Amino acid sequence: MSAASGKLSTEQRGLILGTVVLVALAAWWSWSAQGRAEAAQRRLRSVERSWQVLSLSEPLPTTEVAADWAARREALQEAMADGRKRLGGKGDDPLDVPVGLQRAEAFFTLAQFAQAQREQAAAAGVVVPEGYALGFSAYANSGPQDADLPIVLRQYRLVEALLGTVWSSGARELTRVQREVPARKREDAANDRGVRGEGRAEDYLEWPAAQSLARDGLWQTLAVRVGFVGTTETLRQVLDAVQALPLPLVVRAVEVEPLGEDGTARGGVRSLADLFRNEEGAADAGAEATGRVAIIRATEAEFLITVEYIEFVDTATAGEGDAA
Repeated sequence: MSAASGKLSTEQRGLILGTVVLVALAAWWSWSAQGRAEAAQRRLRSVERSWQVLSLSEPLPTTEVAADWAARREALQEAMADGRKRLGGKGDDPLDVPVGLQRAEAFFTLAQFAQAQREQAAAAGVVVPEGYALGFSAYANSGPQDADLPIVLRQYRLVEALLGTVWSSGARELTRVQREVPARKREDAANDRGVRGEGRAEDYLEWPAAQSLARDGLWQTLAVRVGFVGTTETLRQVLDAVQALPLPLVVRAVEVEPLGEDGTARGGVRSLADLFRNEEGAADAGAEATGRVAIIRATEAEFLITVEYIEFVDTATAGEGDAA
């Protein structure tokens, strides 16, 4: 065999190299396709398992069911909007508070609020106990805790609105302002009845969940109670003014406490009917003064009004939160 015959020609070497490359590409493509097929098989098994779980759900996750639930959600949102309107609410949040307010700023806000309310009371001739913090004594020296800031600021806005109805009613004296313990209104402590409020105990209103109008997923509430001394006409003026407020409010309780001989509240809740009973000597006194027979005596008492502010939950936002 000659030396020339033992060597590969250029064409032969190119053919061999090309064959090797093609084999390598074929092997790589086969391996890649096998990997994709196995991944697709795994996804298919996962989807099949998910569908088996969904097929057991009620209602079935079908297009028709989704459309039905979307229609129900829209109807619920319309009903909530109508309810807000009927309660005097608006599209925006009536108790909206500044975002990012710090404890120090909240302290000055509450201090200015108390001072402004005392000035308005003095101008209206309503007596406010000296140094009374209007239900916010816990923040006489510092602002609310960061976790309680949003709730406390909304409470102060609600109290501010209610006190305005008292100043314009002809009341003689403001006797109390009570609000719920802020920590109990937080989601992380909603059922913790052991949480106590800071400041004076008389600042806080015990409002059991069974009495509250709050409904999970629909609306939450803030309950506030104000007490004042006046006549039944004063009470009527306050209730009329509360009804006229542009807030979604519901009057939940009206209580009456008789005054002692010294003109101060002495405890012992009685009904409104007690104020309309003719008392001995009342008719004679009215006849002597005006020549007319007084059927109803203008009796002064301490009136306690408890209201709940309805905080409507945005169902769209709630749904997104649940989905997450």
